[in-house]
Amino acid sequence: RGPAEGGETDVGRRAREGTTPQSGWWSSTTSRPRHPSDPKPSVVVVMCGIFGYLNYNTQVDSSEVVQRLLTGLRRLEYRGYDSAGVAFDTTRHEDDDEDLVVVVKECGNIDRLSARVERTMRERGEEIDFKAVKQTGHCAIAHTRWATHGVPSEVNSHPQLARSQGSGLVEWCVVHNGIITNYRPLKDFLSSRGLLFESDTDTEVIPKLCKYVWDGYDDAQRGEVSFREVVSQVVGELEGAFALLFKSTHFPGELVGCKRGSPLLLGIRQRGGGDDDGASPGAAEVHEGNGVCLSPRGGVG
Repeated sequence: RGPAEGGETDVGRRAREGTTPQSGWWSSTTSRPRHPSDPKPSVVVVMCGIFGYLNYNTQVDSSEVVQRLLTGLRRLEYRGYDSAGVAFDTTRHEDDDEDLVVVVKECGNIDRLSARVERTMRERGEEIDFKAVKQTGHCAIAHTRWATHGVPSEVNSHPQLARSQGSGLVEWCVVHNGIITNYRPLKDFLSSRGLLFESDTDTEVIPKLCKYVWDGYDDAQRGEVSFREVVSQVVGELEGAFALLFKSTHFPGELVGCKRGSPLLLGIRQRGGGDDDGASPGAAEVHEGNGVCLSPRGGVG
């Protein structure tokens, strides 16, 4: 989709010029200057790993999905990491029609994350149904982090988030393998538009950009735009190398993955209904898949 009537420059240009957007539709065509304090990607070794799970037309509850995520993360442990996290779908006991994203993050190894997940399930078990079975499909993402921006900490761990400013509930989740070289001007721009940042990471600009784009749509546009289109607009503003997985409560039952420079694989366990696993990096990390698809260079899907 093109810019809305009247035209609108890209986020990077608006960040430099301080102009106010007129609608949620915008495109990216101009490059942004690199901030002097931005790291040089040529000398940074990024060791993060990402893993995603999506089931379709199968009976899987939330607790089983979490175990699949932890298994996927264990297959990424050889890369080295300082923290890890997961985000997965569930529902409240009193309202099983409301999608709720639970995010659990922890410094240290996967065993510590697993223990934190178990503790979260015990502490929130009266409120949240961790045995919920979603007919529309579970969407879940996970991450092992090797810190490049910000010290190892729970708040700097992935998934990075954008929340509803009213309820505080998670709307957008992103896990990232790579580095965003123009995160600083994007962060400055989004902060000037009222979005609040919690972490010191470069990654957090991505879910915040998703929220900025989505909040700029009117009701008619929200009814027409696809998850893939939202992600394509966001990715068009990013510079650097990355593999990304996105999930959102605005698009239940969907995951979107994309890459530029970093590897991203899709493993398909069963065609015509079943399970899909996405992983970065490497085919060895795709969990129990009997088919593997290499995503195209720069692909979004």
